[in-house]
Amino acid sequence: MTVLFAGSSIADVSLSQGTPKVVTNTSYITSTCLEGIDTGNYQEGFRIPFPAPLREVYASAYVRRVALTTTGSPYPFRFYSPTNATLIRFRATSSNTMILDIWNGTAWVAEATTSAVPGVGVVERIDLYVKLGVTDGRVRLKYANQVILDFTGRTDYGVADLASLTFSSFGSNSSYYSGIVVADEPTDYMTVHQTLPTGNGAETAWTGDYTAVDETGVNDTDFIQATAADQVETFTFSQLGSEWAAYEIKAVTVGMRAVGGVATPTVEGVARIDGVNYAQAAQLPTPATFGAVQAVFETNPADDSAWTRDVINAAQFGVKAVA
Repeated sequence: MTVLFAGSSIADVSLSQGTPKVVTNTSYITSTCLEGIDTGNYQEGFRIPFPAPLREVYASAYVRRVALTTTGSPYPFRFYSPTNATLIRFRATSSNTMILDIWNGTAWVAEATTSAVPGVGVVERIDLYVKLGVTDGRVRLKYANQVILDFTGRTDYGVADLASLTFSSFGSNSSYYSGIVVADEPTDYMTVHQTLPTGNGAETAWTGDYTAVDETGVNDTDFIQATAADQVETFTFSQLGSEWAAYEIKAVTVGMRAVGGVATPTVEGVARIDGVNYAQAAQLPTPATFGAVQAVFETNPADDSAWTRDVINAAQFGVKAVA
């Protein structure tokens, strides 16, 4: 079982349409994150590609919406095939419902209607589950830990896999997403804690320092840069407080925006534990222009044990350039 994505920043995602923006107002995002994504209107959104196509996926996020309208037929959640064809979508229709549409190969079929929609002006959790199947397919949506849609039936019309998910606005006004996690196991109980670099670590081979990468949102005008393969840069981070003591830590995700160079076309994540650097390949290839890159450490790489708060608080995290 694997965490496929965890993040809360516009820097963590791919823009699918329009120009979504960063939001840091604490009234619009979950309290465990420093920022969220303002999708603007229904014409703006962002995409989360999966590391590999799969037939079953879980996703959770916190959302705050302004108004739900039918202007432009907004689709807050959409799931795509490996060829970028929309397979499953939620369609906003009125002030209190959304419709689940499934593509049957030739047309959209309205299969189910939600019993409610996320409330206006409040930050609440949504949990999505999609399984492709001819007879045992399923689509479930929970809001504020309550099931508001649960469809069982055909969801597979000849397309083998799901490859990505997009989030966008519920209408003609902004919707705000934060604390997003995607996995191939239930995410209903998962919570994202986001932090940013607070200082330079022991490894400083890249040019620049933590002040170039400690901001919310996206700023590609300041950055750190590797000049040769195997160079490592690590950073310190704020401590996980005692409020997290009771949590099981599923994974540590090192997220960044990166671009491959001629000599170093690939970037990996690094966990530095007890003075030893452990590299982890990114979920997706390093892009040729600045784009989102994530490396997921499912376990403590020093001994393959479960992460603990003490180990994370003593560790440094960063990046490695790879030829």
